[in-house]
Amino acid sequence: MKIFSAVKPALGAGIACLAFCCFFGGCARCAAFALAVGMLMYAIAPHICPVLRHFCVAVACGAAARVTCCGGAFVLGTAMPFVTGLALCDGLCALLRAKRGAAKSVLRALARAFAMAAGYALAFPLQTAAAPSPDILWSAAGAFGFALMLGARPFSGALAALACGAACLYTNIFVAVFAAYAACDLLGRPSLARIAVVPLVPGGGLLIAFTALLKGSFALAAGMLLVSAHAFLSIAFARVCAHVLTAAVFRRAPRPQ
Repeated sequence: MKIFSAVKPALGAGIACLAFCCFFGGCARCAAFALAVGMLMYAIAPHICPVLRHFCVAVACGAAARVTCCGGAFVLGTAMPFVTGLALCDGLCALLRAKRGAAKSVLRALARAFAMAAGYALAFPLQTAAAPSPDILWSAAGAFGFALMLGARPFSGALAALACGAACLYTNIFVAVFAAYAACDLLGRPSLARIAVVPLVPGGGLLIAFTALLKGSFALAAGMLLVSAHAFLSIAFARVCAHVLTAAVFRRAPRPQ
């Protein structure tokens, strides 16, 4: 059990990389490489200087894509355990709630995303990545991997992501995230909502936007930034609304984010 506990985060990272590689349209060969590279990079990353960590990870994953002849789906898939989408959502949510240090958290998340984009711009043409697949099963598999990484219950996280993804298909991102956080607050498991919304967080889009900006593709960068900003703000606002509603209706104090 101790050995499994030690390797569980890296295994979760590999599963997340494989699932999101397929989510972005990758083939079985690319997904297999994403599994191996994701586990390796997640195990090595803590030993890299924090200032250079995201840049170095991006360069290594971009180089691995060239060596293995894999495409943009592989690159985006292996980025998912390191991308700062969840951190940016947390920072924006704290900013909307006027918490101290929220602006610094947002800027830190953006700086790390930009560092990753700089690494990809140096090593790989990330803007050629395929569009995401509508298959929510890969979303649930990616959430399963994130749950292992973050120490949550993986099967509960996968089921929650499946439900959240289905809700998003039939409604919109705001409604899906609002429902996920409100339900998890009522169940007393707010951490489960973070896993459920993982596939909806546009971290890959932010990387594409920054990489395109560095490569001079300003039209692509502007389009992806607008789409990503809308999604990030929708997620953050939905989270705040869900916590305020559960606090007001059920007379509970909002749980810490």
